[in-house]
Amino acid sequence: IIFIFFFFSSRRRHTRCSGVSWARRCVQETVSTQSTWGIYNFQNMTRSCLTNYFTKLKSLQILFAICLIAVTSAYYYEAGPQPFENDMDELKLMNDIESGDLIDSDDYLIDRDMFRPPLEIIRRMGYNPEVHEIETEDGYVLTAWRIINENVSRRKLPVLIQHGLFDLSFSWFVNRKKELCLPTILADAGYDVWVLNNRGNRMSRKFTEKVDPNHYWEFTFQEMGRYDLPANVKYIKNITNKEKVYFIGHSQGTTQFFAKMTEDPSFSENIQAFVGLGPVFLISNQGSSIIKDIKYAHIADVLDKLHLHGLLRPRGEYNPLLGLACLKKYRVFVLTILKLVCGEATGKYWDYNILPIVCSHEPGGSSVKNVMHWMQNYQKEGFYYFDYGTEAVNLKHYNQTTPPSYPTSNLKQWTTPTLFISGKQDYLATQEDLKAFLDLLPEEQEKYIETKLIDDYSHIDLVWAQNAAEWVFKDVVEFLEKH
Repeated sequence: IIFIFFFFSSRRRHTRCSGVSWARRCVQETVSTQSTWGIYNFQNMTRSCLTNYFTKLKSLQILFAICLIAVTSAYYYEAGPQPFENDMDELKLMNDIESGDLIDSDDYLIDRDMFRPPLEIIRRMGYNPEVHEIETEDGYVLTAWRIINENVSRRKLPVLIQHGLFDLSFSWFVNRKKELCLPTILADAGYDVWVLNNRGNRMSRKFTEKVDPNHYWEFTFQEMGRYDLPANVKYIKNITNKEKVYFIGHSQGTTQFFAKMTEDPSFSENIQAFVGLGPVFLISNQGSSIIKDIKYAHIADVLDKLHLHGLLRPRGEYNPLLGLACLKKYRVFVLTILKLVCGEATGKYWDYNILPIVCSHEPGGSSVKNVMHWMQNYQKEGFYYFDYGTEAVNLKHYNQTTPPSYPTSNLKQWTTPTLFISGKQDYLATQEDLKAFLDLLPEEQEKYIETKLIDDYSHIDLVWAQNAAEWVFKDVVEFLEKH
């Protein structure tokens, strides 16, 4: 802990704790005088660092939250469901080993896809994805994958598929079978599929000279809705020569769509139909204990004060070493964390073999500011623009001292055919919060919206469950066919 705080303080060059330069002076003085003066002052400096950060950054709250999460995780680790509970699971794994896709090494089962780039995995599924780079108005460069079934003669309208918070385009392919992944199901049905990446995730880190590298992480879903979404739609319409597109979002992917529609209702002219999987407009009633810990411990604010602006931002397209954390002996722990975030039902309908693939290719990453924005809306129980923390900065951005609420009155103009599919066991996208969104719409708008509720699903099951093809994706295809 002392080393971590010393490291952060050296990066910040705090006046009470000048970090590396002060430590160097202590060491030099110790060597030159052959005394303990330097060691004594180094200890005082470290104590000063700790006192300052514990006082100003509420680090005790962070440690308490971490301990609480650890204790909760330990409890669930003992009580939670164990993978490979029957002989059939082991038999299936043995068949996979013999097919050559899994390597058997004593107690570990290593899937070769842990060591494959995401696009290679998609090619092995029988598709040849195109990679497109899309520049936004404010200078961020987004990466999109285009998935087409070349054997389908008549090509339908483009379908844009947007991932959720900390996810990325590969999140839709973790099951690695074309009959289980939404993009390939849609491509086989004749749609021109575009799988998108938001700014800041591991697939979309490029930017132009419009962006100051020191301020790269200054974004939230506010900018994703204002810049990323329209840039993607405009680019794809131009490439495909189509007037309208379908848009499918999961979790935060729906939030940025809501943000754009409230700011600019005319944007609906570009959208043929909208599908929201685990739609998130408000999180006032969310039930995740980890989210509550983050809120009450002000962890996002602390990270921002430490100038750690990127969060869960691994380098490269994939990291096989992280996949090793999800091998057979440790999968229950990873699943427990997902349960605490997404819902108790998480994993009930999974193939546990996807966990090493998930860990080696996820998370996508995002900004600390984005998490702060989510926590602000959780605290305020509303749908607000980002609060910059001071009246002066808010006045500069919004011409008022407090951040305004999104103009939800514009939702009265909602005429886009919409399908919402939710899980009853979802901690993040609750039925109470969805109802609060629907209540903003006039009664006459209800004819444009269809809803479906799945009893045993949590937040991420809508994308990763083995039976999502039957319970979710089938309905999505039928809905698009109708519109």
